[in-house]
Amino acid sequence: MPAIELEPGSTFLDRRGLRESVEGRSDLGVDVVSLQAGTPVTPTRENGPLETRGLVLVALLERIAGPILQRLWVPVAVRLSSLRRNRRLEVMPRALSRARDVLGCPRTHGADHRGLLALCLVEAHGGSIGVERSDFLRPMTATLMDGKALAERIRGEVAAEARELGDLGLATVLVGDDPASEIYIRLKHKAAGEAGIRTRDVRLAASTTEDELLEEVEQLNRDEAIDGLLVQLPLPAHIDEARVIRAIDPMKDVDGLHPLNGGQLYLGEPAHVGATPVGIMALLEEYDVPLEGARAVVVGRSNIVGKPAALLLLLANATVTVCHSRTADLGAETREADVLVVAVGQAGVVGPGDVREGATVIDVGMNRADGALVGDVDPGVAEVAGLLTPVPGGVGPMTIAMLLRGTIRAARYRRGFLAFPGA
Repeated sequence: MPAIELEPGSTFLDRRGLRESVEGRSDLGVDVVSLQAGTPVTPTRENGPLETRGLVLVALLERIAGPILQRLWVPVAVRLSSLRRNRRLEVMPRALSRARDVLGCPRTHGADHRGLLALCLVEAHGGSIGVERSDFLRPMTATLMDGKALAERIRGEVAAEARELGDLGLATVLVGDDPASEIYIRLKHKAAGEAGIRTRDVRLAASTTEDELLEEVEQLNRDEAIDGLLVQLPLPAHIDEARVIRAIDPMKDVDGLHPLNGGQLYLGEPAHVGATPVGIMALLEEYDVPLEGARAVVVGRSNIVGKPAALLLLLANATVTVCHSRTADLGAETREADVLVVAVGQAGVVGPGDVREGATVIDVGMNRADGALVGDVDPGVAEVAGLLTPVPGGVGPMTIAMLLRGTIRAARYRRGFLAFPGA
């Protein structure tokens, strides 16, 4: 059934149950949508919350087909405060049952009634919506951002580009036998091989000296068969990580950690940028998350994720706040976020009470808790957020996919297809 538009002279009931006239009430600003039990309701305005100084819900019941509530369609005009673009509500069967009862619809099959009904579902107050207390609407769980599916598509694109470019190589250097690092290296090599990228797996003992590691890096820098190079972090305590990173050829630095690449990002002219922050931006783009003018909060200030993610969000014209272990009131900051990126490596550091209704939440964390893989964000956030990356299956697959894309970019730099800064 088509949506019903409010015309001057139409009637509605406010939350006090008083019948009034729409005529002369242009300030209502209602949006009209068609609903039935289980139907998700997602606001579509692009700029912030739907504005209101109260609540009006108008429902015209065109037809009720007996007690079969699934067949009852209710066009509803909704005005809700602080219901952001990515927040969804679900119409409860109780709302439809209430509509039937108010109209006096008999519970025998085949009844046919027409009439006008107002459902007072939620009272907007205090800049928030109390839908969790409603008999008629309830918040839906967040839409999960499928990083695995997007990563598979990107890996297919990378494979096509690798065939076009011809032979190209990615080298990784692992010092020591850290179990987590070994897993990451294995996954990277597997994905690269599937995309047609030749790999070289350099393994060095934990006792390797800093000078020995620097010599290995220099050999890989000179090797024309290697397009992309990364040294897996962390390194053993006796090795200066910053010195090793500075030794990597910036054109091959697919992790984007060399000071030249970091400086290019700072200047707003990025060359190589780390795979995880680039993967985050790709997910936000895939799910059409508006960033221009949005309030973005990044929890974590690491050189690998937090800082580059914040700079990329700034380049997208978001208003960015960076939080860290010394932030006085973390929850006060995160509750203001339209887009929240959490990357601290601490399970459950952000809970449901720390997230704004309908926010987009990017969980970068990968933690082990009770034998399970969990993120930095408490699972209960799914009841509050509009969009949420799952763990696993969210940011993790994107990191590997974007590393492969970074290798393609390095190959284009080295072949002169792209101009590299200072080259």
